[in-house]
Parts: sequence; structure tokens; C-alpha cells
Amino acid sequence: MPALTSTHLQRVQNAVHTKVMKTVTRINSKRRPLLAWLMAMVSATDLTGGEIKVECTIESGLEENLWVGDDEIEASEPDFQLPLAYGYFNFNVAIKILHDKLKRLGYTILPNGEGKLEDRAMSKNDGLKLIKYLKELIFEAHDAYDRRLDLLLHRTGAQATNAQPGLLGITGQSASTGNVGGKARADYTALRHQVSTGLTVTAAGTFANLVERAHRRADLYSGSNGVPGEIDRVFGGEGWIEGHKAFCRANGLSVNADVAGIRKIDPTIPDSAVYVDGRLVVHDPTLETLDGLETFSPTLTKSAFHLNSKTWEFMHEHGLNKHASSPQDPPNKRLTRQDLDGTYVLANKAPASNAYTAIA
Repeated sequence: MPALTSTHLQRVQNAVHTKVMKTVTRINSKRRPLLAWLMAMVSATDLTGGEIKVECTIESGLEENLWVGDDEIEASEPDFQLPLAYGYFNFNVAIKILHDKLKRLGYTILPNGEGKLEDRAMSKNDGLKLIKYLKELIFEAHDAYDRRLDLLLHRTGAQATNAQPGLLGITGQSASTGNVGGKARADYTALRHQVSTGLTVTAAGTFANLVERAHRRADLYSGSNGVPGEIDRVFGGEGWIEGHKAFCRANGLSVNADVAGIRKIDPTIPDSAVYVDGRLVVHDPTLETLDGLETFSPTLTKSAFHLNSKTWEFMHEHGLNKHASSPQDPPNKRLTRQDLDGTYVLANKAPASNAYTAIA
């Protein structure tokens, strides 16, 4: 029976973590397009002061003077600064490896790191058995980390006192209530993202017109001396995508293809063909997951988020982006644990350049 010290177990565990291959077929794992998009732009930052400040400006009320002769010319100090402050959240997923479980697999775990590492050599077969077991645990930790982080980055931030606003908290179902970046939306037009609900998808429905209007008004702020970029990402729920297709069918729009000179007829419209205003609509299954956790009106499955990538920032504290660590085993328990830690900030510097739409 192979014998391991708890220190040896930690070393093997860390080695497996750095090489873990996600070869397991997880039959209920859904795509996470929002998380993938944010992770593609994530950057490291310093969190001194406990928050990230995004320096923004707005047009002031400064006006011209018209004068003649010896008229007095007025001067005033313009008020145009509008700094937005976004807080961070600490995130942790941890697994524990029970020594008793390893005993059942045929290993002896010597507590408190007793013995020399070289005295605890395992056969290749024993080592592979242990590595396979650890891979399963570590794969689950990685997947759970991504799954739960994706969920947090969607939510309003109201679900817990130490949570921060995610997508629904920054560009949610209301543009006139609540705060964004520490400022009241009701006080600043530039902080109100575009919201259009009640879209209808009949032949004479409002779907196309209202989506076009939301994009036009969001892109209104783009241009020289304004907000960089324009709406370039659309994440939609299944109900929203089905509504899009229903509107297309009701108006005689279809997808056909010529292959080798033969006209193919396909009654379906693939998701890869679902566009609005030239932007591909990506199905975000997490919206349906959230509908099962909270009550939203409209439901999120009938919702879509139209985002300007240039206005979003996703940051992690230096060194804390799924950082793996293995603390010393507790003196009063026979277990080894591994933690995955992250500290993140989601921020938007121009909310009005984004939009939310929903089908009736």
C-alpha cells in the first residue's frame, strides 16, 4: 500500500492542477459566451482604495456670450466631471480531499508532513490512480469556478450584501432607476442605457423598428470626441432568438443556399444566421438559468443585451485570477484542500452606449 505525506499530496495536487486537461465529457455543462467575452478582455489592476474609478466627462451648461460695445462679458466655471466608481468582489471556490477517501483507494496518508518525500515513492500505476482521482476533483473545481463566476457577472448585485452589479445591474431592465458607478441614473441622461420592451413579432410587429431605434440611440454617442466604438455584441435568450425567427418567417424572410446548382430548401433558420443591424446574436443560456433563480419581468429568455465592447472593462487584482493555492492541512482534521481565488471588477464607462431589449 503506497504511503504519502500530506506535503507530498499537496505537491502532487499542485502538479496536477497545472496540467489538468479538460477531457471529461460533462453532459450538462452549458456554453458561457458572456464569460468568454469578458475573459478575452480581462486585465490586471491595483485596487488601492477599494474601488476602480472611471474618469468620465459630460457636456456642461457652458454657453456663449453675445456682446456689443462695453457690455460686460460673463464667465463661469463649467461642471463637466462625472467620475464613476465600481467596487470589486472577492471570489473563491475550494475543494477538499479527505484522507479517509484516499485510504479507501488504497493509500496511507501520513499526517503533518512526516517522513521524507523520497521515502514515499509510488509505483507508476499507483501514481496514475492518484492523478486520475485528483484530476476529477480539480476539473470540477475549475468548472464550478467558471460556472459560478459567469452567474455572478450576469446578476444585479442585489442578491448578496458583498456582491457587485453584473450585467443586469449595469445595463438592466430599467434605465431610469437605481445607480450605476455610484451615480443615480435619474440624474444623468448619459448613464441611462437604451431600453426597449414589448417588441412584437407578427408580420406588422414592432420588432425590427424598436431594435433599430435602440441601436441608433446607443450609437448616438459614438464619434469624434465621444464614446469609442459602437454596439458590436448581442447576447440573447432563447425566447428572444425564437421571436427574431418568428418575425422573419412572418415577413417572408428565409434562408436558402445553392449547392452544386441545386436549390436546397431548409425550413429552419440556424442560430448562426440570426443578426440584428449587422451584429450576430449569440445565445446566452445563463439567461434561462437566471429565470429559474429569480423572477424577472420581462423574463430573461425573451431579453437581449446589446453591448459596446469599447465601453466595458473587466479587471482582476494583480495575481488573483483563478489563483490556485494549497494551505497547510488543519491540525485537527485529516484533509487537504485547494483554493481557487479571484478578485474582480466589472465596469462600464458609457452606459448609454448600450441597450436592452425584450420581446412581449
